Amino acid sequence: MSGKPSDADQTLLKPAAGLLGLMRRLAAALPPAERRALAMTLVENDADEIKFRRSGATWTIAPWDRVISQFLFANGSFQGDEIHAVLNWMRRHNRFAARRDCIVDVGANIGTTAIPFARATTCRVVAIEPMPEPFALLTRNVADNDLTRRVSCVRAAVIAGAAKTVRVVVPVDNGGAGEVVRPGRRPSFDGREEVRVEAQSPADGLSAILDRQGVAPERIAFVWSDTQGCEIDVIETGLPLWAAGAPLFTEFDPRFYGPEGSGQLAEAARKRFAAFIPSERLIEDPKAAPSPIADLPAYCRSRGEATSDCLLIP
Repeated sequence: MSGKPSDADQTLLKPAAGLLGLMRRLAAALPPAERRALAMTLVENDADEIKFRRSGATWTIAPWDRVISQFLFANGSFQGDEIHAVLNWMRRHNRFAARRDCIVDVGANIGTTAIPFARATTCRVVAIEPMPEPFALLTRNVADNDLTRRVSCVRAAVIAGAAKTVRVVVPVDNGGAGEVVRPGRRPSFDGREEVRVEAQSPADGLSAILDRQGVAPERIAFVWSDTQGCEIDVIETGLPLWAAGAPLFTEFDPRFYGPEGSGQLAEAARKRFAAFIPSERLIEDPKAAPSPIADLPAYCRSRGEATSDCLLIP
């Protein structure tokens, strides 16, 4: 049988070819980030993974993840402004002195913070991630960027209490929105998104995890936390780190804390830290002065239901 299309087939293909040409011209007119976002949308149901390079880094992502993976593919980074601002602040305050040679990334997902941290500094990075699919991509991305000697990947949820395993769930379209299931509390995305994956994850306190990695508190330059409702656990199980002077960059998301919103988290932070800088202020002004931690609850109330990030300073 000949592989050449028949005359009838060619007639049928002409409208499609014309449409394809039009789509290509339209796509070429888009800004690069929008063009890449469109490309990922077109292949998300036909590919198990996408591998690409951006700004010298190699990434493998999951096409089903329409948030972190899609943003990374389109723009080359995720939370790039925040990463840049935090690293600049740490350098200005001499946080990367010889003895502070470790960065801790809690909720590392596929490596969108751990890998930039390792590439931008000479520090060791401990990348902690409990969700199975993101963790698999995290370890792969670390290896593909030749960072296995400097980035230690640990599959675990950071939890206060005696539990050594916890149940974790991930919604269908957002690989970064996985969270620990709490007794008596439904996932924050319940009613809005279906569950893609439900799994068991090892669990422990932050200090215990770092002890097993051989990292003393005084070696920590800073901790980055994006833990979808486990922020208080990070604070309460990392007490030796804050006592040793390690700052904490963490998310304040009211969805995870019931009627009180971020107030419960703000109160936990108020007990353990001396000052804070909101991320938007840190991005706008690298020399931004910290606010007293006593002002943090009022700041959280002023944000209402909006998510924010803050650098907490011991």
